[in-house]
Amino acid sequence: MRAYASLLVLAVAAACGPSVQSASYVRLPQPRAESDATAMRIYEHTRPDCAFEEIGRLTGRRRLPTHSPDEIADAMRRRASEMGGDAIIAFGEQSEGPSGVIVPISENASIGSISSSSVFVGTVVRFTDASCAGQATADD
Repeated sequence: MRAYASLLVLAVAAACGPSVQSASYVRLPQPRAESDATAMRIYEHTRPDCAFEEIGRLTGRRRLPTHSPDEIADAMRRRASEMGGDAIIAFGEQSEGPSGVIVPISENASIGSISSSSVFVGTVVRFTDASCAGQATADD
């Protein structure tokens, strides 16, 4: 029974994807019918050549230490697609400063853990010309 419970906990933890939060700047448009979230272009150091409107902001975090940056980016692509976006611009990783818990155990001693983590951020955009949404899908 103990092995089954451990396996169940691992299965539930593995099913948890990265955490993605979003905020919209405008009323969200309907996703395009042919939208494929895995093909969404991410612009890190450049901007799209096509005209666009910014529709919202994304923040992605690891829920588990095993989540890779690619898994977080894919989760952010899915959320951007749900928001009606065509691409993510200004994508990058930011440090979130230290956080943790310290518990005093006596007058002169305490235990705890302090860690710092990073978050991934980006701005969701929608191209004003629908033909631009079908351009190449490689990351910049």
